[in-house]
Amino acid sequence: MSRPDSSSHEDNPPPLTPAESPAAQKRGVTPWKILLPIVILVIAGGLGKLIIESKPEPDKKAPPARVVAVETVTVEPEAIRLSVDSQGAVQPRVQTQLTAEVSGRIESVSPTFREGGFIKKGEVLIQIEKVDYEAALANAQAELAQSKFNLAQEVAQSEQAQADWEDLGRGEPTDLALRKPQLEQAKALIKSAEAGVERAERNLERTTVRAPYDGRVVEQTADVGQFIAANGVLGKIYASDVAEVYLPLSDAELARLDLPSGLDDMESIKGPQVTLMTDFGNRRYTWQGRVVRTGAAFDSRSRLLDVVVEIENPLAADPEQPGRPGLKPGKFVQAHVEGRLAEGSFSIPRFALREGDTVLIAQADDTLTRREVVVIQADTERAVISEGLEAGDRVITSPVEYVIEGMQLVVENGESDAS
Repeated sequence: MSRPDSSSHEDNPPPLTPAESPAAQKRGVTPWKILLPIVILVIAGGLGKLIIESKPEPDKKAPPARVVAVETVTVEPEAIRLSVDSQGAVQPRVQTQLTAEVSGRIESVSPTFREGGFIKKGEVLIQIEKVDYEAALANAQAELAQSKFNLAQEVAQSEQAQADWEDLGRGEPTDLALRKPQLEQAKALIKSAEAGVERAERNLERTTVRAPYDGRVVEQTADVGQFIAANGVLGKIYASDVAEVYLPLSDAELARLDLPSGLDDMESIKGPQVTLMTDFGNRRYTWQGRVVRTGAAFDSRSRLLDVVVEIENPLAADPEQPGRPGLKPGKFVQAHVEGRLAEGSFSIPRFALREGDTVLIAQADDTLTRREVVVIQADTERAVISEGLEAGDRVITSPVEYVIEGMQLVVENGESDAS
């Protein structure tokens, strides 16, 4: 047997690792230098995990309950007088356009019959020439006298005819034989003549235009020397004894008023008292009025109904308000109408009323609750509640930023009064 050739092993030696390679040995890199960083990282990670796991857990505590300090008012039921605020323009109750009832030339005009003038009932405002009407009256009186004369003649002739017929004794006479138709005609002519006299007297009287009432002149359209035809416009006046203001009100506002059911039927029934206010210069003046009637129908566009207020003697002075001017037509006024008495209602500050007609209540255990209420009246200062509150409720009046049902409260003035 031949021996294996030892030279073959020497020609193919085993491969060297990177660390054993001549280049690695030349740089001084060994396996330990490669593994050492890895070992250090593993040990550091283990120590970090051990430290984290061994850290004591903090005690878990519930967050403190939210407590809000509030101010309240304690409410009690009471009888509250409701009211309604509105506005309107003053206008005369009676306004007249004067016209001439007869034609003619204007002879004179009263000095008071000028725009803004004060007139008295029965005062002569305009005088139309009366010569033609005096002549017409004289003619009518002459016709009446002639008619009376004719009647007297017919009466005598009728009596004579009756006597003649009785003397002849020839049966029953006819009306024509006794002149009865002629007698009736004479009587009718007298009535016609009397009517003519009355008409002439009336036309003569109409040449004098008198003031039908106490008032003021709004406009003058005729003057001295002008020929005016019958029905021609002379001017415009209004009565100064009573003025009116129409106040538009909604259904809710009408419900606050105590309007008698027969207000529009009986003049003796009076409605609620009204205070009217307006400014002249830098001062406010007031007048007292009363609701006398309501409008016949709601306005189809605004859905409002007019309530009519009357003011007596609107131009008169008031000793308690020195310098108060007359309340003239066209003046804009504000009105405060006295309403009905709401029994068992609650009054709270306006700012205590929250969005959506709700209030916040501090309950007996000093926790918060929200409650819906029925508001029957509210202005900038107070709100009147008819439903939703009970006697002794503590209504929160201070702002609450976040409202949470049942949240704990610190009530600072739970004994406050609602007034």
